[in-house]
Amino acid sequence: MASDISRTPLLSAVLAEAAHRDPGRVAVGTPSGATNYRQLAEIAGRVQSAIVQLGVRHGDRVAIIGAPVTEHTIAAIHGVLAAGAIWVPIDPGSPPARWASIVAMADPAAVVAYAGALDLFTAVAPNIPAVVIDKPAKKLLDEVPATGKRIWLGDIGPAELRPHGGDQADIAYILPTSGTTGVPKGVALSHQAGLAFADWMVSQFAVSADDVVAAHAPLHFDMSVFSLFGTARAGASIVPVPLQLSSFPAELADWIANQRISVWFSVPYPLIRLARLGVDGLLQVRNTLRTVLFGGEVFAHEQLAVLMRALPDTQFANLFGPTETNACTAEVLTEIPSEPVPIGRATAGAHCWVEDHQGRVLTADGSVGELVVAGPTVASGYWGQMEAGAGGFRVGPELWAGRGFATGDWVEIYSGRRFLYRGRRDHMVKINGQRLELGEVESVIAELREVRGCCVLPLGGHEDPRLGAVIASEALGEEDIREHCRARLPRWAVPARIVLVEELPLGSTGKLDRLAAATLFT
Repeated sequence: MASDISRTPLLSAVLAEAAHRDPGRVAVGTPSGATNYRQLAEIAGRVQSAIVQLGVRHGDRVAIIGAPVTEHTIAAIHGVLAAGAIWVPIDPGSPPARWASIVAMADPAAVVAYAGALDLFTAVAPNIPAVVIDKPAKKLLDEVPATGKRIWLGDIGPAELRPHGGDQADIAYILPTSGTTGVPKGVALSHQAGLAFADWMVSQFAVSADDVVAAHAPLHFDMSVFSLFGTARAGASIVPVPLQLSSFPAELADWIANQRISVWFSVPYPLIRLARLGVDGLLQVRNTLRTVLFGGEVFAHEQLAVLMRALPDTQFANLFGPTETNACTAEVLTEIPSEPVPIGRATAGAHCWVEDHQGRVLTADGSVGELVVAGPTVASGYWGQMEAGAGGFRVGPELWAGRGFATGDWVEIYSGRRFLYRGRRDHMVKINGQRLELGEVESVIAELREVRGCCVLPLGGHEDPRLGAVIASEALGEEDIREHCRARLPRWAVPARIVLVEELPLGSTGKLDRLAAATLFT
């Protein structure tokens, strides 16, 4: 039975409610042991106390470097929100140059991190005060004007978690995402947007206090919103998935069984590998895994069918939506697919419709156009451009709460109000579930003086997505280019294949011919 979710309208109070409601229930399970809701709230209370001591106030941004995912990093998010501040996740796998871009975009008043990551962050932003989660070396705690103030969480005594009041429309978190200029955009989401999505997930999939939810998504990925807040909302337990297991299906299946995971939500990548185990290899999972949710990119129906045959009693659902909307559509699968799986119908009170190139609304089955979304889960805008209707954001009194978002995704109207995914309007792709503007990679490569032009393309299928780059340059080698990219882009955004040419292929209008460029990889 799903838990009652008609409670606080603010993400900042979700943990405090759970701790009050059922303090002894396990909130987070990690290799070091279980943390109950009372203990998690106590850690969050100390984080709240620490950042307030550092001068953080309502509306300030606080960066959190979320690795490893532990009870401390999870509690840090709740503590930041309880202080009335805005959580800004930083991908620990990204290079320092990208960290610097996020700092410039969000202007955080403080950072919370483990000591090892904080050493790197200090080199990027030396004057930002910090809360150190683990016990650091003494030098890291010394208050030196050149490095700003540091507080070790262990020096903060017991502190009650006291959620700051506010409005549902207040920004709760900013998720950095890819931008065409090479500078990350910050998707600003309100308490209402995050909680509307989490509450819908809990209700739709009957998540209860009896569930154990696998936290596969890293904390900078929008999928983590469900595991962070939906589990607390329902009083369920969350167990972070060890990163190395995704590539080892037998070990991952054993882990799911041993942890008694009942709800799974991830990109298709680890599920594709689980499917390779077949019926016999997944027998131990059948008794525990009741719901499998996937999204972030296309799950090939042939591979999904194999997994569904191996887990005949498990509920499967396909969730779809960009960071700007949370999951705006969903399709619960009622039979094993023999063709591409629809992305389903609108979720969580969202209103979804389809427009053609001229902005005309399409309604007939078989029509193909751009998916547009309005509703409670839609983000408030891009940080720093909140009033401009930047990018695909739309503003107007005719929209839900005055805002909507044109996703850039081409969909086909299917069976009335359902949709089939047909591709991207622009040059945005997803690599291992992470959204990426090809223009961002092209912008980084173009920084090299010896590059006359470049074209970045997606390669590989859904099981092995990669990037390829066609680059006009005679003075550079492939490793020179990769080294430059590694210093400025996440690992998954560095081109796996590079083709060097004298000139880029052009079409009859003088524009870049991407189809011709793609043939260079065949």
